[in-house]
Amino acid sequence: MTVCVATMSNGGGIYCAADRMLTRGITQTEPASPKIYHFAGPLKTVVMWSGSSTTFGEVIQTALLRAEKTKYSTIKEYVDLYCNCFSAMQGERAERAILTPLGLTRASLVSSKVSNDRARDLVDMITTFALPDEACVSVIIAGFDADGPHIWAVHNNVPYCHDVEGFAAVGSGADHADSQLRFAGFTRRSVPSAALILAFLAKKRAEIAPGVGRATDMSIMAPTAPPFSVPAEWIARLEKEYEDFARSEKTALNTAIDQGMTVLQTIVASMAPAPTQEAVSQPPSAVSQD
Repeated sequence: MTVCVATMSNGGGIYCAADRMLTRGITQTEPASPKIYHFAGPLKTVVMWSGSSTTFGEVIQTALLRAEKTKYSTIKEYVDLYCNCFSAMQGERAERAILTPLGLTRASLVSSKVSNDRARDLVDMITTFALPDEACVSVIIAGFDADGPHIWAVHNNVPYCHDVEGFAAVGSGADHADSQLRFAGFTRRSVPSAALILAFLAKKRAEIAPGVGRATDMSIMAPTAPPFSVPAEWIARLEKEYEDFARSEKTALNTAIDQGMTVLQTIVASMAPAPTQEAVSQPPSAVSQD
C-alpha cells in the first residue's frame, strides 16, 4: 500500500517520488522515514519499495552485505543481486514451512532418507511455494552505469526493465501514476523539468488510491553529481503549484460541462419531432347546435 514513481529525462537525469505510508492490517501510519534509499558503491543507484516492510528489510540487508563484497559494473547486476536475495529468502521460508516440521532440509531431499516419490512431491511443494499477499514486495531500482540511466521494477523476484518507456511506478497507486504519465505523453526524451514535475504529479494523482499517503519525498540523480534529496521547502512549492493546477483544472472542467449542457440542449431541440401539416391546417372542431 503505497506509491513509488521514477522518471528519466533526455538529459540523463532520474527523478524519484514516493509517499511514506506503512500499512499493517487495518493500521496505516506515515512515519518520517523516506522510502527512497541510495546504494553506496561505485554506481549511483536508488531503490524504492512498496509492500511488506519486513520482507523488504530482510532482502535489502542481505543484498547490501553482498554488494559490499562484489564490484558491480551495471545496474542490471544490482537488479539480479536483489532478485537472487529475494529468491533465497523465499526458498528459506519454503524450507521452514514444509521441510523443517518433517525434520528435513533441502539437502536431505537427495539423501537416502527420503524416497524418490516423496522427494519429488516435496520438491514440487517447495518450488510452487508462494508468499502470502501481505508479505510481497515491489521495488524500483534505478541508477547509472556506463550505458547511461536505467529504471527497473521488480515484483518479488521478477524484474522488468522500463528503459524504453522511461518511467515506472509500483504500489497500490501504480495504475493511477502510470496513467497520468501516459496521458501526459511522457517519454524518456522529455525535458528534465517535465520529468521532475510529472513524477510529482503522478504521485499526487495516485493519492486517490487506497493506502497511498499524502506526504511526498523526492530525489534527483544526475550522471555527474551525487544524489540529491529534494528539500522540504521545494516540496512545499510543488504542492502549492499542484493545488493551483488542480483548481484551474476543476474550473476548466466545470466550464466544459456548462458548454456541454448548451450543446446537449441544442441537440435535444433538434431531435424534437416537427408538427405535421395536418395538425397545423386542421380547423377547430365545430360545436353542434341543438
